[in-house]
Amino acid sequence: MSVFHQIHTEAQILHNHILAYPPHLHRAVEFVRLLSGDAVATLNGVSYTMRPGDFILVFPDVIHGYTVSGEVEVEKLIFLPEEVSTLDAVFTDRLPALPHITENRQEKTTIPALTDEIFAQYAASSPAVRKAYLALLSGKLLEVSGLTRRESVRRDATYAILDYCRLHYRENISLQSVADALFFSRSYVSHIFCEKLNIHFCKYLNDLRLEAAIPLLLSGNFSVEEVAERCGFSSPRSFYRTFSDYTGATPKQYALTFAKKRE
Repeated sequence: MSVFHQIHTEAQILHNHILAYPPHLHRAVEFVRLLSGDAVATLNGVSYTMRPGDFILVFPDVIHGYTVSGEVEVEKLIFLPEEVSTLDAVFTDRLPALPHITENRQEKTTIPALTDEIFAQYAASSPAVRKAYLALLSGKLLEVSGLTRRESVRRDATYAILDYCRLHYRENISLQSVADALFFSRSYVSHIFCEKLNIHFCKYLNDLRLEAAIPLLLSGNFSVEEVAERCGFSSPRSFYRTFSDYTGATPKQYALTFAKKRE
């Protein structure tokens, strides 16, 4: 699965400050509610500006990514389609007609209160209640978003390239090595990143590595040097430079700030 969210066999309920993800895909369903800050979600090339209270609905095998302006706070509910067996076929064969559900569109619904209850009670609930929560929230959100039939997902070059990078980002890969592995030309792979994904290959690769590095860094179980090596950076110096450019802080400063916020 994508490094951006480690998908498990059970649903993941995440409440954190991490939402800046480059374009990626996975076979999970992903519901994101922005609590504070501003963000832009891009799904299959269409961008949606998110404000606090808004939801984004991502179905399996949809290329999606997020950019943020400053600090954000988000809630993320991520689960495999088979977790909600009554909607498995819907998640597989359909797409939300309106995947961006603004706060205004939720005014006459129970979605905000239900989401609050899920994030407060899910961990302490029984497996049966957890499945009921997933089914109920999914149904409520889809009732507002509506559904449209999806065209067959074609495992084209873009999907192949993203999958390869996802599996090999910890290695010393380059635009040329990706092209060679997939039997494409270097210029064609570069075109996919620049024209279709609107991101340069080097930035995409660094974003993959950084999004894997941040949870390791914040865990406190690894040194900066160990994090850099585990996530594919050529040296701790390269990690420091890339991390600082990305976050505006050194790895140690970032971890310290995060620790203080949790106190």
